[in-house]
This record gives sequence, C-alpha cells and structure tokens, in this order.
Amino acid sequence: RHQADQAVEARGPGVKAAFDASGAPTKAAQGFATKQGIPVEALEVVGEYVVARTNRVGRAAGAVLAEIVPDLLKDVTFGKFMRWGAGNYRFGRPLRRFVALLDTDVVPFTVEGIASGRETVGHRFLFENQTVRIESPETYAAQLRAAFVEPDPAVRRETILRHARARAASVGGTAVLSDALVDENVYLTEWVTGVLGMFDAAYLSLPRPVLETAMKKHQRFFPVEGPQASLLPYFVAIRSGGDAFLETVRGGYEGVLASRFNDAKFFFDHDRQTTLAEKTDRTQRIVFQEKLGTLAAKTQRLVSILGATGLLDWTGDPAAAHRAAHLAKTDLATEIVMELPALQGIMGREFARMDGESATVADALLEQYLPRTAGDALPRSPVGTALSLSDRVDTLVGYLRFVGAEPKGSSDPFGLKRAAGVIVDLLARDRALPGLNRLLHAATEAYQAQGLTPAPKQGDLLVLLEARLRALLEERGARYDLVDALLASPWDQVASVVARAELLATEVYTANGLATVQAATRVRNILRSVKEPLPTALPPGDSLTTAEEKILLSFLETITPEVENALREGDYADAFAALAALSEPINRFFEGVLVMAEDPAVRQSRLGLLAAADRLYLPLADFSKLILE
Repeated sequence: RHQADQAVEARGPGVKAAFDASGAPTKAAQGFATKQGIPVEALEVVGEYVVARTNRVGRAAGAVLAEIVPDLLKDVTFGKFMRWGAGNYRFGRPLRRFVALLDTDVVPFTVEGIASGRETVGHRFLFENQTVRIESPETYAAQLRAAFVEPDPAVRRETILRHARARAASVGGTAVLSDALVDENVYLTEWVTGVLGMFDAAYLSLPRPVLETAMKKHQRFFPVEGPQASLLPYFVAIRSGGDAFLETVRGGYEGVLASRFNDAKFFFDHDRQTTLAEKTDRTQRIVFQEKLGTLAAKTQRLVSILGATGLLDWTGDPAAAHRAAHLAKTDLATEIVMELPALQGIMGREFARMDGESATVADALLEQYLPRTAGDALPRSPVGTALSLSDRVDTLVGYLRFVGAEPKGSSDPFGLKRAAGVIVDLLARDRALPGLNRLLHAATEAYQAQGLTPAPKQGDLLVLLEARLRALLEERGARYDLVDALLASPWDQVASVVARAELLATEVYTANGLATVQAATRVRNILRSVKEPLPTALPPGDSLTTAEEKILLSFLETITPEVENALREGDYADAFAALAALSEPINRFFEGVLVMAEDPAVRQSRLGLLAAADRLYLPLADFSKLILE
C-alpha cells in the first residue's frame, strides 16, 4: 500500500513584493522558495502572485499510519477519563496491548511504552489467557472466535437477545430488554451465555422499581415479566463465558441479588414507618449545594417560584401543586433512595401513593425529574410540568447567579445546559406559561429572600437559554436566517417564538409576505443607522408636510390597534396579514421624502413614522435578518 504522488501548488507573495524594480527576487521570494524546498528560480508567476509547484512523493501507508494512530488514540473521547500507571496518559480503560496490522504487516508505533504488534490474548478462562497471534485482518475475527472472544458487537447483541428471550420463555415469561441495559451487557462480555436465575417470591411485595433497579442498575440482570406484565421471581444474567459450572455461577448470581433485595427490603420497611410528610424535617440536614443551602431551603424556593410566577394557578389545581412542592425533595431523605439514588422521584411517587396522597401529587413527585436523559419524555401533567420547570429554574439561577458556575465547552458537571434545555422545551408547549424573565426574576428574589447575595462573577443565563431555543427552532425545521430574525425580536415567551417560527417559515415567501419583509427591512436598516433618540409616539398630523407622510400616518393609525390586538391574543397570522397594508405606503414614503432632513423637527416627524412601523414589525421578527433568495 502506497500513497500516490501529489502535485502541490502553493501561492506565495504578490509579484510586487517578490521582485524588485530590476526584476530580481526579493528576500520575500527567496524565503518563500526556501520554505517550499525549491530554488528561487523555479518560482512561477500566476496572475498577481508567485507560486511554487512541487511534487510531493507518496509514502508507504504503513509509515503514515504509524505516525497518525497514536494521535487518533488521544482523540478518542470517554464520559470519564482516567490515568493509568505512573504516567499522565488519559484513557477510558487500562492500555495493555495494541494489535495494528496493515495487510499482514505490523504498523509500528509505541504509546506509553506499549509497542504495537500482532499478539493479543483469548478468553481469560475458556482459552486460559493464551496468546493469539493475528495473521491478518481477514483472519482476525475467526482467530478470536477460536479463542472464545466474539469481536463483533452486533453478534454479541443478537446472542444476548436470543439467550435472554429463550431463558425467560422457559419459565413462561418475557425478558424486559431495555436498549441501554442490552448495550451495557454487549460491551461487558466477550463470549455470551445467558443464565436463568430465580429469587424468593416474597420479595415481589417490594415496589417493582426497587426490584428492577437492584437487578438492572447493580447487577445488569434482565427482569422477567409474566403474562400480565407483572414481575416473575426470575431474572436472566449474561455471563461472559461458557456453559461450564452453570449451577455454581447461577448460585452466585442468586446470592448476590438476594443480598441486594434484603438490604432494599430493610430500608423500604424502615422508611414505611413514617409518611413522606413526616420526613420533611430531614431535608434540613441534607445540603443541596454548599452556597445554596439545604434541600429544605430549595423546597421553600420552589413554593415561592410557583406562587410568584402564577404557575400555581396555571396548573388548575393550586392545592395539589403546593402540596407537591412541599413534598418534592422529601424522598431524597429516605433510606431506600440514599441506598439506590436512581430511585429519586420514583420512590417519591410510590411512597406518596402508599400515604394516600392524590394521584396528581404522587405523579408530580416523579415528573419533576423528567426528562431524566436525552430523548426522555417531558412531564405530562400540569402540576408535574410546573414543578419540573420551577426546579430547573431554581437550579439554573442558583448556580449561575449565586455560585458563579458556568459550563465550559463540553464540561457541564452540574447539568446546567440540560436544565436550560428542559426549561425551554417546557415553555415551548404552552403560551400561557410565564415568560423567562418572570421566572428568572422570581427565582432570584427567592434566593435573596433567604439572605443569599449574587456572586461577584455570574454566569450568563440568557446565553444558555438562547442556545437551546436556537437548537429547538432548528430541530423543528426553521432556517438559520429565520432563527436569527426571531432571536433578534423579543423571545421571552418561548411558545410565542415557536408559533411565529411555524407561521413565518411559509408566509414570508408569499407575495404579500415578501412585500412585508422588504418594507420592514427598509425601515429597520435606516433606523439602525440613526444616532439620535427615536420618537416613541406617532407625530401629530399637523407636523407633516407631504402627502406620503400623511398617507403613512393614516395607515399606521388604522392598523396599529388591529396589529397590537392580534399580537396580544397570540394571533400572529392576523398580525402578519394586517402588516401587508403598510408595504405600499412605506415604499411610497421612501420614494417621496428624504427621511434624514436637515430640519430637526421634520426629521423627527419622519423618524417617528418609521419607528412606529418598526414597533409593529419587530414583535414578529427582525425581518432584516432574512436572506431572500
């Protein structure tokens, strides 16, 4: 394998800089030629520049790979990096060996003292960790399989699914196969064998989420359901090995799971001795964040935000929303959640149901944490939505304004980008929800009421929120220039921005729409260049001297109430349609008068007309940002 030779043309300095008046090469030309590895006489003039034409001789592919593979390894990213050994090399897992072959030849390189080669090892037990000498890429998979290592993750996945389904079916059940858990097992195993295990049916008295979390989160076992979708006292484990000594292996799995269930039952039974409401005092002893206080303080802020923003009334059930906020963080003080943190919210709902709380309250205790991951569902209920929104706003404002934390690049240890994303996604669903400014102000006041003062250096809340809103609009198909136009207009009401995006995506390209955009752009462009203060009201009719001014004033007086009312009602289609009447008067105005007249009074009257028109256009979008093709 060998690279082809490559003709390379490099542009150098301009001709005037490359040669003096007598035509002799200057130092600039000589330096350029030296850099390109050719004599200065070999430089050629192409147009106004000198160029160097060289032939780059191709290199052996193995030599090129030997140089770039170590750098490629450094570019591999992981959720968590670690340092292995005494050096500073960061990688996700320990580095043991590198198999690097091009055809049948080793690609030679060394990383952290480990030289590449063709040797790896087979399965630790089934092949007794013996060395496998890989002959070529073509034999790689077969040689590893002969050593009881399946190299293809797709094959391992198919085998896991087949074994899990078969083992569960053998007891009349169905394996609960979540994609995430299947993926985890795929990359934890080399040679797949499914093992059916069982546990004491008495444990089925525990809430299903407790059992599933112990099986899935801690042991990577697949639960087994019966015909009625209730759990059976069985599980399927995936062993990275063969079928020898399966009874011993099964006994080990069952023993470990029994210990997990015993602990869970102990904590659960102890938690059930008191209700959630009786545990609220415990949140005073659990710190939410060192500078932001305890979970009890956070609970107080949630209640305050719900009330100050109108979210309590928006839910349609203020009493349930207030109760849910009061209990929101209490399950974090339970022993079962302290032992199994993945159950936060889930156990809040379970305990609330057992305590006789309403379904609205119980469901909200879970929904406050939704979405948990990317792609997860948003809260469905109004109370859950209000609680989730208040919780994210409290967290975002607290960390950015009162701690001074801010995400840096891809690093976001406090989940602030995700919190901003959830806020925008929730607000996009209903125009009746409070605006961003009202939410941020309420959260800020809630912190200050608890005696906290803003950090000297604060993170930029609006940058995070705008970034998510931009992404949301683009995900829904809005062009980049339309997104720019929308974000240059008021975007406090997220659902309003989404509605305007859906309307304008098509309407601006109709005949009337194009005329409106062009007129609005002419207005915006001239106002953008004005340095003096703009009038905030329409000029009186007797201050106008030309027919074009008077006609434009008449149209503005006629349509302003109509447009403002449509905007107030959220009827953006009517507002945009009404603005079409302004296009012709504005065009005639620009053709018939000089806006920047020398007389200050005349100039201010004319600017007042344009400013009034701009105040009607801008609540929809800054149309000057649109690129009309």
